[in-house]
Amino acid sequence: MIPAKRNPYASAQVNSASPEQILVLLYDAALRDIKEAIAAINAGDRSRKAKALDHAVKVVTELANSLRPEKAPEIAENLSNLYDFMIDRMIRSNAQNEDLDLQVVYNLLGELRAAWVEAIRINRTQRNHGAAGA
Repeated sequence: MIPAKRNPYASAQVNSASPEQILVLLYDAALRDIKEAIAAINAGDRSRKAKALDHAVKVVTELANSLRPEKAPEIAENLSNLYDFMIDRMIRSNAQNEDLDLQVVYNLLGELRAAWVEAIRINRTQRNHGAAGA
């Protein structure tokens, strides 16, 4: 993966993205990192695994930091707990050099990403219908 700092396309994509698109981009980055870590574990490349998991933990931490409990306290608390669980599992996988927990984290991230994409789609549809009916 090329860091956004050295990839003008990625920088432009992030700079022009809506908050919803940035959320999905964060999920995509975490999913790529987890996939990379699993591949590195299977290849016996501890350095590559550690680098991928370090980045994945930072991304999931950013997702946790983006929560807005003032908007939806119960959802924010549940997501915070889930993000904490994922971070714990990534750290454990890194220390134990195993990918079983990473498969769980990958599946959770994929499900959350799909749920956010659907929520964003529904929100946009409702906004567009509201604007058309106004």
